[in-house]
Amino acid sequence: MFCVWGNWVWGGGWLAQLGANFGFGHGHVDFAGSSVVHMVGGVAALAGTIDAFILLHYKVLLYIQIPNYILK
Repeated sequence: MFCVWGNWVWGGGWLAQLGANFGFGHGHVDFAGSSVVHMVGGVAALAGTIDAFILLHYKVLLYIQIPNYILK
């Protein structure tokens, strides 16, 4: 993911050119690489949280018998 987001921002990627193309100013400005690093970390944390929630949901449903509930 780091390479994908980095290419979008650094080296004239589409996020870097977005503001200039639409007349909004400079586009995405990255200060010392911090936005790329924090975005990758945030997306990884979000994916891990969603995965843990789904896993926990199914594990709880496997051990707790809920009447008339169909596990998909």
